Amino acid sequence: MNEETAPAPPFVSVVIPVYNDPVRVRETVKALARQDYPGDRFEIIVVDNGSADQLRPQLTDYPVTIIEESAVRSSYAARNRGVLGARGEIIAFTDSDCIPENAWLSSGVRAFQEKNAALVGGQMRYRFSSKRTGAEYLDALANSENKRSIEERGVTMTANLFVRKDIFEEIGPFPATVISGGDIYFTGKATAAGYRLAYAPGAVVGHPTRTFTPLMKRFFRIGTGKASLKRLPLNDAGARLIGKPGRRNRLAQLNPLDLHRRLSKCGYRVSFGKFLKILITLYAALTATALGAIMERRGTSMTDSALPG
Repeated sequence: MNEETAPAPPFVSVVIPVYNDPVRVRETVKALARQDYPGDRFEIIVVDNGSADQLRPQLTDYPVTIIEESAVRSSYAARNRGVLGARGEIIAFTDSDCIPENAWLSSGVRAFQEKNAALVGGQMRYRFSSKRTGAEYLDALANSENKRSIEERGVTMTANLFVRKDIFEEIGPFPATVISGGDIYFTGKATAAGYRLAYAPGAVVGHPTRTFTPLMKRFFRIGTGKASLKRLPLNDAGARLIGKPGRRNRLAQLNPLDLHRRLSKCGYRVSFGKFLKILITLYAALTATALGAIMERRGTSMTDSALPG
């Protein structure tokens, strides 16, 4: 009697947008080369979003397909371009400053069958510097609730996202012209259409925590992205991201006691002085978010590109 041959695992296309970040994307690709998923069952697509820095010399030692998206300077336009060139039945997204752990692909793919999912989001694990600044704590805190976002809001981020390719055919691509929030809009649109988004705790991606200036730039982009998304049809996906009129975001709802509780829940034990620095950074982040929204509403353009996040 012949033993039944196990079916081949699904072919996966990993899409990574990059803009002027050749050294860090090399580290991302190195991590992908260490995956425990069969090497002949996935491809790596790096989408250059108009970099001035030389990208190809950093990746010549790896089986990577490099394509370009120069028409629109946006990480979401770059991701859309990657999807168009992808051969996989599953598209896996991460960013050029991320380090997927060895079981990232296998855990993400397994969740599709185990949880009957059309989309899967994984766990973000934040890496602190030796200084552990207030900005780093706030960055980790603000992005540490991916499981909650998936299970309660039906949204997740492209730093660690798996999508069946046919979903793009059903609901369309990411909104290409926004600089932040396009992943929340897209995944919210998918779950609003009835597609299941599942959480895969074993699909882990490492991410360095941001220092103060990069963090403020990120929150500025978030504010700009929210304002620009209001120009799109306000379906359920938009409502999930933007919220009801007058509703403040989760960070804005944190008073000092709530902030302390959140830090403790995440296992962060900080001194009183460090806590004050985190609190000050929180108010600065909220200000940067509001400023980004105001400038976007006034028509001030900000052409950020495929910067992670």
